[in-house]
Amino acid sequence: MTTPDLSAVIPFRNRGPERLALAIRSLLTSTNRPVEVIVSDFGSDDPAVARDVADSQGASVVYTPSDHWSRSGALNAGFRAARAPYFLGADADIIWGPEAVNHALTIMDLDPQTCVAFECQFMGPEISVDDVTADATSWKAFDRASQLNPRWGVGMLFFPRSAFIRTNGYEARMRTYGYEDNDFSSRVRSLGHRIKWVGAGQHRAYHIWHERPGLMAKHDTKLAAEYAANRVLFEATKSVVRNVTEPRPMDEPLVTIAISTQNRADMLRTAISSVLCQTVQSFEVVVVDDGSTDHTHAVVEEFDDPRLRYFRQDNAGISKARNRALDEARGWFTAVMDDDDIMPPWRLERSIERIHAGEHGCVGSFVTFDDDSGQLTSWGDPYPTLLGAYRQGGFAGHPTWMVRTDVLRAFRYDESFTSAVDNNLGLRMLRSGIRLRHSGSVMNLRRVHPGQITSHDSAFQGRGAKLNGTWLRTGSTAKEWHEAGQEAAKSQLTPTPSPAQHAEILPYLPDHLVHRTITAKTHRDHAAQAIRAHLPRAAHVQLENPDGSHVHLFHIPDATWRECAFITTRPDTTITRWTGTPRTDASSEHPPPSGDPVAALLAAALESGLPHSTVTRFDPGDGGPVWHVESDAVHRIQITVNESGDEA
Repeated sequence: MTTPDLSAVIPFRNRGPERLALAIRSLLTSTNRPVEVIVSDFGSDDPAVARDVADSQGASVVYTPSDHWSRSGALNAGFRAARAPYFLGADADIIWGPEAVNHALTIMDLDPQTCVAFECQFMGPEISVDDVTADATSWKAFDRASQLNPRWGVGMLFFPRSAFIRTNGYEARMRTYGYEDNDFSSRVRSLGHRIKWVGAGQHRAYHIWHERPGLMAKHDTKLAAEYAANRVLFEATKSVVRNVTEPRPMDEPLVTIAISTQNRADMLRTAISSVLCQTVQSFEVVVVDDGSTDHTHAVVEEFDDPRLRYFRQDNAGISKARNRALDEARGWFTAVMDDDDIMPPWRLERSIERIHAGEHGCVGSFVTFDDDSGQLTSWGDPYPTLLGAYRQGGFAGHPTWMVRTDVLRAFRYDESFTSAVDNNLGLRMLRSGIRLRHSGSVMNLRRVHPGQITSHDSAFQGRGAKLNGTWLRTGSTAKEWHEAGQEAAKSQLTPTPSPAQHAEILPYLPDHLVHRTITAKTHRDHAAQAIRAHLPRAAHVQLENPDGSHVHLFHIPDATWRECAFITTRPDTTITRWTGTPRTDASSEHPPPSGDPVAALLAAALESGLPHSTVTRFDPGDGGPVWHVESDAVHRIQITVNESGDEA
């Protein structure tokens, strides 16, 4: 199949077929180059309308079931199916003048990182769809009956495929329409893409009349509320990458998790399992084995996940192994991970959300735990600025970093260092003007054990720290150093974990330190069948929705990290709740109660929309009878046991 030059997505929901047909036809006649037009139908009551028009005009349709309209959601769904190197966010109300699309593509050919925005000419109500259909070439008449739209609304935008991949598309939380174009274009600009405006001269785009959203909102309270909510999102949300927990069927992963390892196979299993449990699933894991003699390779292979990529090298040291991981990385960001540490499930999501325009990455705090006792201590990292580094001569913990891959490749790890290499790299980046943000969140659980590098390479660790500190101070006067130290004291995170932090972190400790109970949810029947087969002890509720589809909920006591990873790698399956109690010698034989599975699953069912369901199936997972649960729209819940029919 030939790859088109342009993928144009037309968002659609419950619109007239004549308007859609006209939009497709004018777009295709405005260029002689190969174009795919994708009609993204976002929940129309009758999907046949868009399908019939698309078939007649040589376009394709992507249908997304939805109970509400979202132009952002429709555009994202269409672009995820697109194949071309250039994208166009079009509209069912737009007709294109002669050669307009050709002109935009010619500009982008000269500089593929340029985006092209058309100044649409808004027609008045005196020109109807029927008028345009009757004579779609009356350009002078259209000019007389139209006026230019202000540039505040960045409407028809041509942009490179890479811009969609790196921003993760339009802001999906925005409903209806309004501000989604401005938000997307501002994030694209922050990535370094230039926006060139065209359309006020020879090459035009026309918007067929309908009432402006701002005027419609004055007499539609629901639309006004959604319009206002979109504005709040636009003004308050500063992250460049959005929609991070949504599926991302693009060929470039958002994040590469880089793990360098040697002879820690069992700890590596836990580390990888914690990665697979992330709320963001658009990642790859690059494991560089620095000459292990244990079963490291077998551990990686046991996951059977194509996102895990294993590379072996003869023992050459941690710096060379980390540089190899950078060379192999395909993600836009690289998140560093030590083979003996654990990621809490929010790490990738919170890191990405904290990176603002003009920043190259994000760091965070980590909590240290003793691998024997489970005792928690907090590591109060300095902020990732020169002032923050001046105070301790150090840098935020390496396993909390998420930095653009191209930036890390530009600096690389110093292969003459056998320890303190991360601190060296971080300080070199800061001295060179790299901008990083501190997330203010715990991003890593750092394991203290006899085999870690800081234990067996303590001699160079100390020398490396002195070298880094000396290099950091070079060029600074004593006065500057003193003032920087005073200022840095204000940017120090608390070194003591709070009780709430203890409770939050406890479920993510290694299996030998905690009894972990989880609640999981999936919309896929085959995923539920796999979980039931793999974990027969799991209590299970099946909700049946009015359309016949199912929601499955699971309550799993004493779940291992490996079992958690098995669950989260099933399609459309997430862990919605984690709880933990410390494991003692006595509780290892007889685990403490994990809570009433009936109560836990019914609470989760209510959160998942049980009042809209009619029938559910409940399996307590203990070999007992299978129950049925019925509910109505006022949250009354009835449970009956199959065998006796007794109400519980």
